[in-house]
Amino acid sequence: MKNKSAIKKIGILTLPLNLNYGGIIQAYALLTYISSLGHNVEFINLKIRPSFSFPYKLRNFLYKVYFNKFYIDRIKTTVELPIQKFKDENINPKTSVISSIEKLNNINQYNYSAFIVGSDQVWRFEYSKNFKKTFFLDFIKNKKIKKIAYAASFGNNEWVNHNYTVEIKNLLNKFNKISVREDSAVKICKDIFSVYSELNLDPALLLKKEDYINIINKTQPSLKFGNIYTYILDDTQCKNEIIHLAEQNLGLKSFSVNFGNKYKTLPKNEMIKYQHSSVEDWIKGFYQCDFVITDSYHGTIFSILFNKPFIAIGNSNRGLTRFTSLLKLFNLENRFVSTTNQLDEKLLKSNIDFTSVNKILEDQRLKSFNFIKEALNE
Repeated sequence: MKNKSAIKKIGILTLPLNLNYGGIIQAYALLTYISSLGHNVEFINLKIRPSFSFPYKLRNFLYKVYFNKFYIDRIKTTVELPIQKFKDENINPKTSVISSIEKLNNINQYNYSAFIVGSDQVWRFEYSKNFKKTFFLDFIKNKKIKKIAYAASFGNNEWVNHNYTVEIKNLLNKFNKISVREDSAVKICKDIFSVYSELNLDPALLLKKEDYINIINKTQPSLKFGNIYTYILDDTQCKNEIIHLAEQNLGLKSFSVNFGNKYKTLPKNEMIKYQHSSVEDWIKGFYQCDFVITDSYHGTIFSILFNKPFIAIGNSNRGLTRFTSLLKLFNLENRFVSTTNQLDEKLLKSNIDFTSVNKILEDQRLKSFNFIKEALNE
């Protein structure tokens, strides 16, 4: 078995971070953990930009001029500043922006010894767009460079891109080691692609809650507006009713730090009031609250990590298998609801055995650590 010094430089490839708190944190956590092992780790700064024809670009330009959308674009930069600040300060080092397959093919200039693809839904084609095969590391031609997948996700509980099956099977069989994030993905790897994969934790869970507390302690104290922290990605009437029911039954007030794109619907002079909360404040919401309601996978993860009673609301558009696999792992399937009919006072007030949850987390963390160390050192 090769020793650690054999690995000189490691590239981490995941979906573009954009404004997704969970996506940012999982990238930060994986970068942080592997760096702690003594490796030289670099983030592959991939930008997925759709390619449009000249007529489309011209129409889009005229549309922006007519509706003064350039002003909104300038405000957008200011609104997104707190999130961008965290990325600039913490997701480092990183490559220059890679926005095309052509630029990706020049990756050899960085002299990597290994690539790790993951985590997040890197193998979900509607997210990877024209970089579909990129996340299966098709651009690596040097056989000496290790190919590793860590907690990669297909986003669905079955393989749906049948036209690509042969190509993807060929690419996955060239990986040195594969781990996935959902139990359904283990089955897909085995049944569809004939490769062995291991079930591992999302990178966000590789770090302890104390690591995240250290992050938020470096920031200014924020006001606490309530006790039930609601982190909702896709607002619906059903979810609002679930929040209202929780407030009534628990006698608590809800609060959120997530405004999404609400600013776009406001008058210009009101837009800046809905500046995105920082990543630190997003984490702080989980730390300070008494209860969590979320339709987010990473919202569920941080509820578990901070030992907060929670309700996870099914979000089929973003992938249900992530929730079911995670909650099954921690024996918390009863915390998952899809409708108000599944929610009652008994569930809201029921205790979670966090002693058992934390023991599972420690065991799974050790298993995940061992996978990464073996993958990099074998």
